[in-house]
Amino acid sequence: MQTEVDRGAAGLIGLVIVLWSLSWVVMKQMVSYIGPIDMVFIRYVFAFLFLAVVQRLKGGRLHPTPWLLTLGVAVFQSVGFQILVQFALMYGGAGHMSALAYTMPFWILLFSWAMLKEKPELRHWLGMASAMVGLLLTLSPWQGMGGMLGSMLAVLGGIFWAFGATCSRMLFQRHKVDLLNATVWQCFLGMVMTLPLSLMIPQQSTILTIESLLGLLYLGAFATGAGWLLWMEVLRRVRASVAAVSSLGVPALTLVFAWLFLGEVPSWAETAGISCIIFGLIIVNWPMLRASR
Repeated sequence: MQTEVDRGAAGLIGLVIVLWSLSWVVMKQMVSYIGPIDMVFIRYVFAFLFLAVVQRLKGGRLHPTPWLLTLGVAVFQSVGFQILVQFALMYGGAGHMSALAYTMPFWILLFSWAMLKEKPELRHWLGMASAMVGLLLTLSPWQGMGGMLGSMLAVLGGIFWAFGATCSRMLFQRHKVDLLNATVWQCFLGMVMTLPLSLMIPQQSTILTIESLLGLLYLGAFATGAGWLLWMEVLRRVRASVAAVSSLGVPALTLVFAWLFLGEVPSWAETAGISCIIFGLIIVNWPMLRASR
């Protein structure tokens, strides 16, 4: 019976990885149609409506979670991360930016050490060292600073996500919080917090076409809404191994999709750097990867 559950969870993990990897390709394509903050706002509108309906069908209702930690998750993870990576995609490719943003597990180690007193082990430091080498190769500062802005925005997005994720861990450790309600609440806050930003900050005019509407629908309803529902089911089935598998799978598959659909061919330095980052993730998550077999 356990094997069947594990296989089912593995299938769900694979589906989530595909949904989230494709979202990077779609976000890159949406750069031509809509401003970055407008896109994040509309994405959360679709996601909130989708998840609110699901919550209602399950007999639940939206109710506030502890405000301070909830606000930390919303500001850094729900809003900050999404806006930063969307701006980053204006300057570089989807595969490149996703690899830099998905250094987030390493920043989580540092935030967890500072905020949760979870001291890193030797393998964590080895993985961090590999990731730092990977970052240096991927950024390639010796080639000039022209493309550095987007790369730094992607890295900063990963740092924001990690801080928000640490706040989320603290929220679930200290309070009894329903995961679906917390997710719906984050989509609601993401929608509310990005609306004034989209009105105040100048952006390009929105071009509404069948392609752009389908892209927004995919990002909101599928990548965010359905993706988080599937993720919750994964967390219900297997807790320890999913974070490791998903964090490794998304940037790796994004590189493949970016090559197939966007024609993005990474340079030798990017290839070596991304390989070092993924190798570092493997070192950090090795015990969980072995346990998930």
